[in-house]
Amino acid sequence: MRFTYLRRVWRALIKAFKDVDQHHLLAFAGSLAYYFFMSLIPFLIFLASLLVYVPIQGLFNYILGGLAHMLPPDSMQTIQKVVTDLIATNRTGFLSFGIIGTIWSASGGFSAMIEALNVAYDVQEGRPFWKTRPLAVLLTVAVGALVTILLFAMFFGPHWGGMLAAKLHLSPFFTKAWFYFRWVLAAICAILAVEIIYYLAPNVEQRRFIRTVPGSIIAVVLWVFASYGLGFYLQHFAQLSKSYGALGAVVGLLLWFYVSSAAILIGAEVNAELAKAVGKLPPVKEAVEAGKEEKPQVRRAS
Repeated sequence: MRFTYLRRVWRALIKAFKDVDQHHLLAFAGSLAYYFFMSLIPFLIFLASLLVYVPIQGLFNYILGGLAHMLPPDSMQTIQKVVTDLIATNRTGFLSFGIIGTIWSASGGFSAMIEALNVAYDVQEGRPFWKTRPLAVLLTVAVGALVTILLFAMFFGPHWGGMLAAKLHLSPFFTKAWFYFRWVLAAICAILAVEIIYYLAPNVEQRRFIRTVPGSIIAVVLWVFASYGLGFYLQHFAQLSKSYGALGAVVGLLLWFYVSSAAILIGAEVNAELAKAVGKLPPVKEAVEAGKEEKPQVRRAS
């Protein structure tokens, strides 16, 4: 019985990777790369405006330092310069009602992600705009918070553990344990961030939060290997600055967003196929109105 289940799971995984091409998910990944690229600076500005109220000096710089471990070096330098200049020249504006527009702009990537995940689950969007766009804003805030914790644990972890141990008079064992536990915390935050996307974004009712964990783990593993692989390739083989000049950093960042989006979409496809394999395909949250159904063959990546 157990062998039969494992065989069904294996077939589901094979089918998922085949459906990546049939559902044009890599084309959608290209679209998502553009939307997330356009959302990155507004999101970092929004994050910087919130971290002002956290009583840790230089926390935003530490967060950017953690982000530098994942992004191509040239791209990260460009981002740091742009964000620093924008915050320095518009410090009061970003902390006022302008932050609402910043959040709205930052949620554009997740708005596109909702559409792409519907394709992965082979469902159509039946929810109105006034539901999906606030959902995209919610995903921006929730996933952004988890990514912030992830970056904080990766970069600021050992120093923070030592300071906390000294302040609370904890034993040296805490500092040593924190050095390893911070990586566990980072992994949990990464998986939970993807899990929230899978649970809330598509127009399918995930009745159990844990059912989408396999795809989340696969997505995170693919994302980690793809990020480090892309970074190694850009550092040792590709010379984007020679091919694209000043735009080399932008191209490198778009490539990183592309592989990251592809990893998330592949994980969603795996979850959909696993649900089909065990006969527990989740129902849609809101069905499309009669007469407005979209034929599968006319669906396009946009």
